[in-house]
Amino acid sequence: MAAWKTAPSWYIVATADQLIPPEGQQFMARRASARTIEISASHAIAVTQPAAVARQIVAAASSQPGKGDERESGGQRATPDSHS
Repeated sequence: MAAWKTAPSWYIVATADQLIPPEGQQFMARRASARTIEISASHAIAVTQPAAVARQIVAAASSQPGKGDERESGGQRATPDSHS
């Protein structure tokens, strides 16, 4: 099962993206029930807007229970070879 179906998700819609239309990005974000922000940026948002991307990453990491390495279901530590 895809992680976005069960794990909390975050998404940055790059509204000036000419590769993936913003409507497509919004659809993917809604499908994942992602916490979404919109930024006027191209597809290369991590390069052109690094501070905004970093803020979204920090927000996502800060909102996770525990140390961020435990799964919500069962509280088991995720390891590189875990495939639950």
